Amino acid sequence: MQISHQLMYAGHLLHGRLRRQLGPNGVHRGQGRILAILASRGTLSQTEIADSFHRRGATITQMIRRLEEQGLINRIADPEDARARQVSLTAAGRRAAQLVERTWNEIEERISSALSENQCKQLAHLLHLVLTELAGEPAGTTNGEK
Repeated sequence: MQISHQLMYAGHLLHGRLRRQLGPNGVHRGQGRILAILASRGTLSQTEIADSFHRRGATITQMIRRLEEQGLINRIADPEDARARQVSLTAAGRRAAQLVERTWNEIEERISSALSENQCKQLAHLLHLVLTELAGEPAGTTNGEK
């Protein structure tokens, strides 16, 4: 099987596992990333969240709106820019973020259990190179790597 097909299949399997573990709790995998970012970094603007995802603001706005409807986040006007919104977790959002973190840790442990520590480091490095190349940046030029 070609590498690209293996990567797509790995992504499919990962997406399925996240959907099965997070879905019953009303959390979509992309929403989980937003919850995790807010849990680790605190209150952020929608623009900062979009930048963290390397996505357009409209895509993130829709995800944030759904999270707000679920009662997982609060959006308030930015005191410094009335057009901007600040996003923070609610108590339910913090619980959901903990679920996301536990789920990701379980998946990480499962992957790590199949590989040695050195293989995990090699895989992380190789995936970084592949992702960098697919993103259109020359390999080894991000994060100070060469």
